[in-house]
Amino acid sequence: MSTQRVLIPVVVLVVVSVPLSAQNVPESCGVRDWFQLRDKVAQGASSLLCKGATDASFEHRREAEHELKKVIREAPRSDDALAAHRVLTALYHRHGQYRKALSQVDQGLTERPDAKDLKDIRSMLEVLAHFSDLEIAHSARSVVEGEINDLGFMCIPLTIRGFSATYTVDTGAAMSMMSESEAKRLGLTVYETTTKVRDANGVLSAIRLAEAPDLRIGRIHLKNVAFGIFPDGNVSFVSLPNDHKGVLGIPVLLALASLRGESATDNRIVVGARESTLGEQSIPLAFDNQTPLVQILFHERPLTFVFDTGAIQTGFNKSFADAFPSLMQTGHHKQEEAGAYSGPSYQDSIEVPVVRLSLTRQVEWDLAPASVLLNTNTDFAGHVGLDMFIWLSQKHSPLTIDFHAMRLSFQ
Repeated sequence: MSTQRVLIPVVVLVVVSVPLSAQNVPESCGVRDWFQLRDKVAQGASSLLCKGATDASFEHRREAEHELKKVIREAPRSDDALAAHRVLTALYHRHGQYRKALSQVDQGLTERPDAKDLKDIRSMLEVLAHFSDLEIAHSARSVVEGEINDLGFMCIPLTIRGFSATYTVDTGAAMSMMSESEAKRLGLTVYETTTKVRDANGVLSAIRLAEAPDLRIGRIHLKNVAFGIFPDGNVSFVSLPNDHKGVLGIPVLLALASLRGESATDNRIVVGARESTLGEQSIPLAFDNQTPLVQILFHERPLTFVFDTGAIQTGFNKSFADAFPSLMQTGHHKQEEAGAYSGPSYQDSIEVPVVRLSLTRQVEWDLAPASVLLNTNTDFAGHVGLDMFIWLSQKHSPLTIDFHAMRLSFQ
């Protein structure tokens, strides 16, 4: 493992892509939630910016690029143009098109040099733009043998530069990651930066980057895959064998298109399939920057959650507690351990006996008990974790995470 230094300014970036406050819906669209904006656009009551932002959030990439670039052309230096640059930055970023993302940031900063969010993310993209863009060299439906690792996370086998490995599937990770020892084992060049990242605990740590020239999962061949490199003492890696010390984040998962578990008793996972899942039940997916979201009903009220397979347990945030005070009165206060890549932290929480979520009109899931974190104050009701995924695979398999059709589908 060789090391090179790239000097860039310090930036705070959330690599574990759990949003810290509001959703990033353009302000002029008049709503704060991507699913609400989708419904508004469907009614025809929206601007071209809002239509383009919605298409980006729901992965209609060609339409989004056309609409957002038209917004920029027709009203340069406007608030709408700046919002369009931001949406395009996020779209390119999550697909590993870092040079295009950097170009959008630079155009936005030319128009608004004081745009702090663009200045912050530019430092990271400047390093990533030294790498080639993520490329899907070959894609074909493949069946791989999945497993649950020693930490309880879902993993799939792969090879990097011909070396075998088994990495965690983490929809909550904005980029892929691996340990220092894993990068050394694979012979990757590691680039040091002065960039810092903040995890879900709010802990800042330096980040280093590496590029895997090729990554293969079954018959799917990806090139130029960026990884964040973290110390082996990181809580994500410390107890795992060397060939398991990696995490597959959103750019790789989008390149796979879909992951399908056939049954709860069968560890085989189908990746790269694009066959229709019409006729199955489904939960809609959307993106807020690099963060996948799901919409689920509680007491007939649609709520937006982060979809995070890197979280073993589903949990709720303060906004959920504020919306349902009578439910909170049925619970008791406690200190809850909240994991993050820097290690556990502890938050004030309320544990309620049960929360019944309507995943669809026909499928209800009882989370018992359920924890509500009172120090996590976001627009999101909470996050749904691997426990929901496992329950669905046991009761309603086959289960598919489908980033091509943007839905979580099941029988």
